[in-house]
Amino acid sequence: MSGWRKLYYKLLNLPLSFLVNSKVIPTDPISEHGIDPTRPVMYVLPYDSKADLLTLRAQCLKLDLPDPLAPLEIDGTLLPRHVFIHDGPRVIPYFVANPESVKLFHDYLDLHRSNPQLDVQMLPVSVMFGRAPGREVQGEATPHLRILNGIEKFFAILWHGRDSFVRFSPTVSLRQMATEHGTDKTIAQKLARVARMHFARQRLAAIGPRLPARQDLFNKLLQSKAIEKAVEDEARSKRFLMRKRNRTPLK
Repeated sequence: MSGWRKLYYKLLNLPLSFLVNSKVIPTDPISEHGIDPTRPVMYVLPYDSKADLLTLRAQCLKLDLPDPLAPLEIDGTLLPRHVFIHDGPRVIPYFVANPESVKLFHDYLDLHRSNPQLDVQMLPVSVMFGRAPGREVQGEATPHLRILNGIEKFFAILWHGRDSFVRFSPTVSLRQMATEHGTDKTIAQKLARVARMHFARQRLAAIGPRLPARQDLFNKLLQSKAIEKAVEDEARSKRFLMRKRNRTPLK
């Protein structure tokens, strides 16, 4: 890692250390997901976010997992220990993994072809700020777990940094992938596509379906034919009781 990048991460980590207090899901990912500390680990994140990467790093150091910022040396080759599936939000969104992630997957798979003893653990990780699926926000079109640009990420950390989560998923054996499917570039592209689908399903599972606003729900209920009929029946019943009471002679 270059000197300016180290300085950049160090400066960015200063405010994050005060604003972010994340929780780990599951609480003990090493035992629950069977992570083998004697084998190399590569972290996979859904999209390029230095804040997410540093939040992950803080939890990895607490859990005695390898540092995501430290490169991984395999057979004399230095490779990044983390990979982002997407570059991040763009003016014109697209749903294809960035070329750098596909190239890195291919480099890792190619090392497995030349080294039969190698078995890198691919560990998908997502960082979530402000997970609150039950919260009702009038006029909010998208949940907090959508891909955020720089300004949106800043405010998400500022408001929800103390309510953040680092979610570790089960590992994927790159040795098994290389043995069963090969090591060419098409397999690397497929691996990136599967990772993208995994993060999309995980995001949906975390936030659940979008909840309607309370007033919108009331308006839809009042427009329902069944509700309208029930109201008419109740009004007709009360009018009948009122007429019956008025006709009853006093004793």
